[in-house]
Amino acid sequence: MKKIFLIITPFVFLSTLSAQITREEADEIVLERMSREIPPYTVYAQENIQTNMVITTSAEEVIELDYACWAYYINYADNANCYLMVNESNGNLLEINTKSDVGTSNLSEWREVIQIKIPYKECTHEDAGFYMDTIQMTGIGYLFINSIPVELQKDNDVIYIIYNKEDHSATFSATYTNDASYSGNICNFPDFAKEWEISFEGKQIYYKGELHVAGMYTSWPPHIWGDLIFTTLK
Repeated sequence: MKKIFLIITPFVFLSTLSAQITREEADEIVLERMSREIPPYTVYAQENIQTNMVITTSAEEVIELDYACWAYYINYADNANCYLMVNESNGNLLEINTKSDVGTSNLSEWREVIQIKIPYKECTHEDAGFYMDTIQMTGIGYLFINSIPVELQKDNDVIYIIYNKEDHSATFSATYTNDASYSGNICNFPDFAKEWEISFEGKQIYYKGELHVAGMYTSWPPHIWGDLIFTTLK
């Protein structure tokens, strides 16, 4: 099992801090650091001071800290997670980046400090204001650039997303066998996803969103179309 011993990097926090860093002060340090990151991401924290903390990643790497600290876990949209450790005695911040999805033993044991979501954007459909309904959608799918090879668009119960680099538009289609088929435009396709490395076979994603229904065919399964606003994409 690989062991990693890390050197603390000083972090300057522009505020008067007490001799020992409180939980509230540690939250401020971490949130100031995260304010420079691109959303979406979620910040979690341990409720109590951690002493001699040992972190085991899913790659079986062991990180040992020999001082008391406030521990934070950052979950990014692309699953490139990291830990932030705030030294209780001086406020120094240690960032531990991980290339794999390290996860934690049980996130229910961590306090959610803040969740920064994809920027919300109202749809500009010509019938905006006259939508028939709003449907909450969630699931897995595949993201492609410019087009989808016919042989790859064969699965049901997933969403297929196409991002067109020329006009910066995004569309979707999905067939859920026990529900309906869906299609339409994506109103707030996020900038960070435009920078993802997308192969010919596409990139698997997880999403949540609100579909503003513009029309429906009452076939079976029914076909519903409209404008989709993402709340999560990773």
